[in-house]
Amino acid sequence: MTDPTGSAGRTVNPANGLPPLAVFADLRIEVDGVPAHLTSAGDRLELRTERPFALLAGLPATIGPASARGGPTRLAGQAATLLAENGVGIDVVTSRGLVARLGAGADSRVGRLVTGSCAVQPGSASAVGRLLAGSVPAGAVRVGGGVLAAAGAWYLGRLLRRRA
Repeated sequence: MTDPTGSAGRTVNPANGLPPLAVFADLRIEVDGVPAHLTSAGDRLELRTERPFALLAGLPATIGPASARGGPTRLAGQAATLLAENGVGIDVVTSRGLVARLGAGADSRVGRLVTGSCAVQPGSASAVGRLLAGSVPAGAVRVGGGVLAAAGAWYLGRLLRRRA
């Protein structure tokens, strides 16, 4: 879509009427002792961490109690919706592969059920399964329990549809 002011060659995001957002980052962060590496060159970010559930569990305490309404999974959904509205997406990756996609490019009923936002999508079943088979901290089990159950149901439904 061209800029409503008529400036040649400018584009705007149809969701909010603003120019596209581009992010250039190489950032190492730590939330409650969980390290992560955020990189980007444009509208797609990549967050690498070996403990995504523990990282998610630590976010409300890091950001503040006002944003923690609904818990960390709802906070992730709110963030994903905001990212999608601005044309930006984040891939959450471990050494096992893509475990989640948030924001632009994500569309999932499972994500909507668990986080309140369809802009949260589970990654590949094999990567998520391998992550779950590894050691998951006790606190993350409480936070990720709904995500895990939904991801399992999604994967089972996918298998059943393939066989039908």
